[in-house]
Amino acid sequence: LQTQRTLWGRPFDGSANVSGSLTGVGSITMTGKLTGASAALSGTLSVDGVTTLSANLVFDKSTSAIWMANAAGTGYAVLETSGNNFLLGSNGFTGTTTVRAYSQVNFSFHGAANAVYVNKTAGLVSTLGVTAMQTASASDIRLKTALRPVGLRVEDIAAAPAFTFAWKARPLAHRQAGTSAQYWQGLLPEAVGRMPDGHLTLDYAALALVSAVQVARRVLRQDEEIRRLRDRVRELEERINN
Repeated sequence: LQTQRTLWGRPFDGSANVSGSLTGVGSITMTGKLTGASAALSGTLSVDGVTTLSANLVFDKSTSAIWMANAAGTGYAVLETSGNNFLLGSNGFTGTTTVRAYSQVNFSFHGAANAVYVNKTAGLVSTLGVTAMQTASASDIRLKTALRPVGLRVEDIAAAPAFTFAWKARPLAHRQAGTSAQYWQGLLPEAVGRMPDGHLTLDYAALALVSAVQVARRVLRQDEEIRRLRDRVRELEERINN
């Protein structure tokens, strides 16, 4: 060239190929592939088809989805912007999916921040309630050690507070029935836990079971005492009649 020009910030006089960074680019229209080590954008990247970054992150405009796959392509996470879905799984939704977090995974809904979360010490916590057709807890005696008898008295069970209530966080929600964790904390501390925020929890299932067993044992003892007294009365009546 008689006069040296500049192509996107790079000097060009026709004597050699242009290489290096591009600056001052208004727009790029292409039908092939864009290959490079890195790209820095200060504006907006518009894609009409599918864009793949590092072979593991894919933007698919046709399905309004963002795909994030592992190096082997066997596991992925999908964000479907059109259906508001976030999916975790392996190809074909089979196999095991692992979600890793340092201490807690939060699930929030509109108007209910951290409504459900999984904490590494407290486990699964829900402030909205949990509904299930059936629940089960591990109870195999082979998994247990240091067994101790429960010293819960029937009198303490009968004196426990029982009431219906509304949660302060949801005063207009359906009223519930229950008791107070503070009352049972000194009687059966094994049934009382603590949430990450410091509030107490109560294992209602365990409490109901041991309470029922203690009451049943009392009933059996009283039945035995009643039987013994009846036998004694019958014996005395026979003596009087004779």
